[in-house]
Amino acid sequence: GDYELAAILITLAEKGHLTIKEKSKGKYTFIRNNAENKRKLRVYERVLLEGIFKKGDEVKLKDLKYSFATTAAKTISELYD
Repeated sequence: GDYELAAILITLAEKGHLTIKEKSKGKYTFIRNNAENKRKLRVYERVLLEGIFKKGDEVKLKDLKYSFATTAAKTISELYD
């Protein structure tokens, strides 16, 4: 659920695949980085990144409001497969 997704996002940021910026209190933006080790991503990590960044390399959290449920479900499904 939510905790798993948050943990995966933080892990991806630690690995250099994305940057999470707080533009103002509670308003976050995700920025895709060109990490060199993309081939080492697990399937659920790739699903999450592709879902977040399908509209561009910089995405506001609020813009994922209506489209993220499908990505979240696929990510969790892959995580536990």
